[in-house]
Amino acid sequence: MSKTGKFLIAAIVLIIVGCVIFGAAMTELQWDFQKLSTAKTETEIIDINGEFNNIEVNLRTTDIEFAFSGNDTSSILVTQHKNEKHSAVVENGTLKIGVKDTRKWYEHIGINFSTPKITVFLSKTEFACLSINTSTGNINIADAFCFESLKIKGSTANVKCSATVENSVEIKTSTGNVYLSAPIMGGLNITTSTGNVKIDSVTATDSVAIKTDTGNVDLNNTVISGKLSVDTDTGNLKLSGCDAGELYIKTSTGNVRGTLLSEKVFIANSSTGKIDVPKTLGGGMCEITTDTGDIQIKIE
Repeated sequence: MSKTGKFLIAAIVLIIVGCVIFGAAMTELQWDFQKLSTAKTETEIIDINGEFNNIEVNLRTTDIEFAFSGNDTSSILVTQHKNEKHSAVVENGTLKIGVKDTRKWYEHIGINFSTPKITVFLSKTEFACLSINTSTGNINIADAFCFESLKIKGSTANVKCSATVENSVEIKTSTGNVYLSAPIMGGLNITTSTGNVKIDSVTATDSVAIKTDTGNVDLNNTVISGKLSVDTDTGNLKLSGCDAGELYIKTSTGNVRGTLLSEKVFIANSSTGKIDVPKTLGGGMCEITTDTGDIQIKIE
């Protein structure tokens, strides 16, 4: 046997032995990868003092959750890396939540499977504006709350919101997914790159605009009084029991399928895809354009 063959056999044996040792070790740890983390974390409760009607959150990699405290006090519960300090300060009627990273450069080196997390416990449920600016942290807003306006900007952050919004909603992410399930009295604007968008049981009294590149868009039991505009590249659009005053849908290779609740004047165009839409002449405009995607719409 050649020297190369011997080295190859030895390498395969070492890989198999390493996999067996790793499997045995992870079984002992019940496959909890966070137990392999070398980063030190700590939990802290930060009291919120002062009256506020607006909330501003500026974080990087922290998961964020909003919950009703059920009493007269507000606070945040933080699980954070050591020497990474979160803060909650009320200034001029605005609650400002941020973080200051005082870790040395060498403290960033190591194995870390945990993500810092804050839970914002609020003593009341109605606020004016909620603004969140984050990078990779996930966002979860409970249905107990009502805001006049909501603005969220993230990178890979997933957004889940069940809160009522009286005016405008603006959500912009890169690869993060967006899930909404709440009444929206004003307009809704969602922009993503590869993230999926799902809107479930939402009633909007103004226009809704959704733009994504490769992400899929799924609208379920959603009724919009104004205009619905969806613009995707390769993402698919699915409508289930939805309606809008007018619909303007544009895709490249994505498919458009689903059901609407009322008749529309359909204008459907596809270069190579199949088209199957009702031959109705009443109702608002429904214009669907795609290059190679299929178009299939029915009226419930």
